[in-house]
Amino acid sequence: LQDLAEKLRALGNDPNVDNDTLVRGSAEAIVKMFNFYADKLKGLEQNGQTAFNDSITNVNEILTNIQALNKSIRECEIHGDNALELRDERNLQIDELSKYMDIDVVYSYEDVGAGIQVEKLTIYMGGANPDPNVTTDSSMLVDGLYATQISVPEQKPVLNPYLLPSADDLAANPNLKNLQGYLFL
Repeated sequence: LQDLAEKLRALGNDPNVDNDTLVRGSAEAIVKMFNFYADKLKGLEQNGQTAFNDSITNVNEILTNIQALNKSIRECEIHGDNALELRDERNLQIDELSKYMDIDVVYSYEDVGAGIQVEKLTIYMGGANPDPNVTTDSSMLVDGLYATQISVPEQKPVLNPYLLPSADDLAANPNLKNLQGYLFL
C-alpha cells in the first residue's frame, strides 16, 4: 500500500506514461495479493464447513446409538437384567457426545406398570444460555426412548444492506435502476 501511495504521489506530481505504468503495476500487485488471500479464506471456509457438517453427522449417529441403547437397556430391565455391557457402551457414546458439545445428563426412573420401574436417561444440551439465571431454554437431545437429530438450515446468500444503493442513487443512475427489483426483493 505504501508503494502504491508513493507511485500515486509521483503520478500526481508528474503525470506521464511511465508513472501511470508504475501505478498500474503497483495496483495490480495489491489486487493479486488480495485475490490470493481471498482464495485462502475461501478454502478455509470450505474446510470449516465440511468439518462442521461431518461433526453434525457424527452427533446424529451418536444420538441414534444412545436411543437404541436406551431401548435395549429398558427391555433388559423389564425382564430383570441389569444390562451392564449396554450401559458401558451407552456411557462411551455419552462421552463421545460430550466431545462435541456441552451436555447435561439426567438419570431418573419411570414406572412401566406392574410395579416395575426402569431407568430413564435424559440428555440436555448444556449451556444453552450464558445467563445462569435462565433455565427455560434448555434443548432436550434424548428423552428415554426418544432422541432428536440436529440439522443446520441452508444458508442462502443475502445482500449486504449497507451496500444497497439509496433511492437517490437509483434515480441518478439508470444502470442501478434496472437492478432495483433484485436489490429490494
